[in-house]
Amino acid sequence: MTILADQLRDRLAATLSQQVADGGHRLGVIVERGDGDAERDAATLLTTAGLSPERRLARLGPRVGEDALRADDLADFGARYGHEYAAAVLRIGTFPSADERNLIEAALRGEGCEVAWH
Repeated sequence: MTILADQLRDRLAATLSQQVADGGHRLGVIVERGDGDAERDAATLLTTAGLSPERRLARLGPRVGEDALRADDLADFGARYGHEYAAAVLRIGTFPSADERNLIEAALRGEGCEVAWH
């Protein structure tokens, strides 16, 4: 099962392929650890672009002892490392609040990383 719409998937694939061709630095995809559908889609995108998912797929998880990834932790990651990633594919159910999603999107998009919710 693919969770990314065809148009988005094609755009992300083209972006990753162009980054590789140009020797660019935006060569990764961010997903939530345990989101199998997003991990599979992201791995396919990376492999198609000639990149190793083992090296370029960031699987972010919650803090030790917590059950869910925090919006502020993801936003902090985005502000620090978002410039290294082409996209983040995230579950809307993990961040049901529009304020949380806006915080995450602002941090990631501010660093040039596209955000796709599913």
